[in-house]
Amino acid sequence: MNNTMLHMKLNSAVSTFAVAAAFAVFLPPSNASAGVCFLPDCMDDEVVQGDINMNINSDTEYCEKEGYTYYSSGECPQYQAKVGTCSRDEHYLKCDAVKWCKNNGYNTQTCSLPSFVNGQCPNGKPYYKGCKEDRPRACREQGYVNSCSPGRLYATSNRCPWDNSYGKCCTASPSAGCPTDYKVTCDPSRGSSGRDTCGYTCYRCCDDTCPSGTSKNYTGSYATTTECGSRCNRCKSCPSGSSTSYTGSYAGTTECNGGQSCYRCNDTCRSGQKSVSCSSTYKRVKVSTTECGTGCYQCQYNTDCSVTSKSCSYGCASYNSCSRCTRCNSNPPHSHSYSCPSGYSTSCSNGYSSTSYKRCSCGVQSSTKCYKCNSAPATPSCSGITPYVVNGKCSECRTDNDCVNNTYPGTSKTYATRGLPWRYFFRCNTRLGKCVEGLSVNDCKTTIDSKVGGGSKYKFKDSSTAYVGTSGGCNCFYYLGVMPSGRLIRCHGSHSSGYSCAVKSCSSDSDCSGYTMDGRATYCGQASSEAGNKKWCVPKVNVKENSCTIR
Repeated sequence: MNNTMLHMKLNSAVSTFAVAAAFAVFLPPSNASAGVCFLPDCMDDEVVQGDINMNINSDTEYCEKEGYTYYSSGECPQYQAKVGTCSRDEHYLKCDAVKWCKNNGYNTQTCSLPSFVNGQCPNGKPYYKGCKEDRPRACREQGYVNSCSPGRLYATSNRCPWDNSYGKCCTASPSAGCPTDYKVTCDPSRGSSGRDTCGYTCYRCCDDTCPSGTSKNYTGSYATTTECGSRCNRCKSCPSGSSTSYTGSYAGTTECNGGQSCYRCNDTCRSGQKSVSCSSTYKRVKVSTTECGTGCYQCQYNTDCSVTSKSCSYGCASYNSCSRCTRCNSNPPHSHSYSCPSGYSTSCSNGYSSTSYKRCSCGVQSSTKCYKCNSAPATPSCSGITPYVVNGKCSECRTDNDCVNNTYPGTSKTYATRGLPWRYFFRCNTRLGKCVEGLSVNDCKTTIDSKVGGGSKYKFKDSSTAYVGTSGGCNCFYYLGVMPSGRLIRCHGSHSSGYSCAVKSCSSDSDCSGYTMDGRATYCGQASSEAGNKKWCVPKVNVKENSCTIR
């Protein structure tokens, strides 16, 4: 038995007895015999006989055994419904929290996704007012996310059925699985082909279309190459010696004009014969040609043979096709001599400007050519920096030795030791008429090696035609040009134009700090196509668009 409930029941019984005793003391004497009595002798028979139930233990045990709970207030707790009262004690009750929930509209326990139970019964029982849709929550609880790190959401598959912005993560690299020359980031207007591993559309990154009249499927001659590198060919025409218009044996099919049959030429004569022998009074006449171009002939009577041949005193001047003389010479034959006219010759020491041919009085042209000769050129007067006459012009030198050993005019130094300008060094260019740095790639490499301390091949554009300028100067990397558009270009040219070649190598701008060229601050620049991919300290200057001309 619950000790608390028994204590409460005992208190209630004691209080009943006390009230009854006190009431008996204060009542006036009755007509019955008066006397003194003592509790419990003074109690009424009803009390003594048990009409008032004093068996506290028995009631409590009964109620608790029947599943009732004692509540001193005689009421169920808040948010619980009373479903029964013990017949022996109205303080013993049966209370049901679930029934209270149901009685007050809390009847829902489960919901179908993407909805969840909403508005729980206040007594904490798992009963709810109803269902409330929450699509993002439904997606999350099913393992879907709306962002991935690393990776991306699958494009279309593995998406949450209730909110398409949630899905599963795909960790494959973008464009993985795309065909060659296709990526998910390329221009959609170029067309698409398939999807990458994550389901995103693959777009063409270059134009793979062949120009009109050509095709990647044709097998004829090469026409061009697409942006994607595919070869575009012209259509294969008929094999050599065949045509769609010939009527000979079958030779193949052309790819052009929808695919026509090709035939070899038919070498059969439509009329006449390819070989015919005619008598002296007949002539062979071509009457047709085969498809292969062979002539076809017939023998036809030669009417020239009916002509009577003339008898001539000074010889026959003209014969017909049958060797009959049809015209006689009117005068006897004569002899003549041939020579060049005045002012002309068969050879000229100073060249010639034009030609002339002499004709005989009989109209027969001589095969000998007579030239109108040029006059001998005047010898120029040369002095100073160009003291030598070379090819009729004043020149600084005649041989390389003049450039190396001769004293430069106005100084006591030779061309080789004078220093500047550098072009007065090493080689004699008789066509230019001056001393130059070099006539070959090797000359320029050697020149720069001697001037800037070696390693010159890294300072030139890596091309066999780019070392030597037209004026004999050695080309080198000397400016990093900044165009108006902001694009950088590398300027190459001859240092003999007044600019210095790059000589200090670097890996970053900090290596060039404090170093100047031609009075300008330098920065670390990469020369295009240079051997070894070296970088050099060079000035950065503004230039004209697409040009290395200094502004």
